[in-house]
Amino acid sequence: MNLYDQRILGIAILCLLGILVTVKRVSTGSILDKPKGNLLVQLVNIFNLFFLLIVNPLAAILLPATN
Repeated sequence: MNLYDQRILGIAILCLLGILVTVKRVSTGSILDKPKGNLLVQLVNIFNLFFLLIVNPLAAILLPATN
């Protein structure tokens, strides 16, 4: 028994991602920052951006599609 429908969860993920991007844009003035630091710091930043900008929206789109 599911408490929420997959479509509602997908829409919620996309809305929260939109809010996160808006807050980041307002607070820092940019959505994407150039990574500074050594190679390890840059790899961690790229890994985080990959999940934030690719995996989360993909999961939100696929949730209603699998219903």
